[in-house]
Amino acid sequence: MTTGCTLADQDQLEELGTVESEGKRAGATTTSGPTCSSTTDYMADANNCGTCGNVCGSGLCYSGVCADATAGHVFAIGHGYATSNRALDKLLGNAVFMNERAPVRVLAYAGTAPATLVSGTNAAIDRQATARGRTWQRTQVTSSADVAFNLPNADVFLVYAQPQQDSTYLNYLGDEWGLYLQQFTRRGGIVVVLDTASTNAGTPEVLTRTGLMTLGGRTTLTGNAFVGVAEDAGAARMPMMFATSNSVAWAPSSWTNVINSDAGQAMVVHRAIY
Repeated sequence: MTTGCTLADQDQLEELGTVESEGKRAGATTTSGPTCSSTTDYMADANNCGTCGNVCGSGLCYSGVCADATAGHVFAIGHGYATSNRALDKLLGNAVFMNERAPVRVLAYAGTAPATLVSGTNAAIDRQATARGRTWQRTQVTSSADVAFNLPNADVFLVYAQPQQDSTYLNYLGDEWGLYLQQFTRRGGIVVVLDTASTNAGTPEVLTRTGLMTLGGRTTLTGNAFVGVAEDAGAARMPMMFATSNSVAWAPSSWTNVINSDAGQAMVVHRAIY
């Protein structure tokens, strides 16, 4: 009488390598971790972005950081918020609350901004949060070195208007923050830079050195402002014309000039980064 192997016998033979396991007979393979080599470009490889095996869902890797499927945004707003009105509040609210997180995490750089501009800006965001049924969480820093450390945990990077800072230092900030802000916007972050009349060339100089936006020809805005591109998110719920106060505007830019002056200058400029 012929007898076959028992299950116990087969298990023992498999351990000795004499009999193939069911999985091997079915063509199953054993998976292992990601394989990288000395030629892997961690700065641009979407399958190994920043580190071996870090796969970008968007398929895009910039400087070792995955680009988010959501566009990043840069706003330059020619108002410092020492004073405000409902329309000016909405301009700031449209930029900050474009992010849908609850609460929106705002990293705010105060630098040498006067207390009236800081408190006025915060109050405007508070009013917009209440009006929209939204919440926000502010991390406020005064040292430029704290920006890079806190950006990974922020949705919005806000720069209060810096009328007391000289242009040389504003350019230095752009150099210091350049790579970090490029990465931040590539993963869907929102940058909002405010400005007001001053002896420097304008707080948005920090954007010039980062490569995110270049504005020039700043003048003090007199009279009213009006919506230039109604379909832009920065103009949502805005009246077509509204009064300004202590505001500034720039020469028309190559990006979206959302809000314009009577003379055709740009008070709010928006750039989407994909």
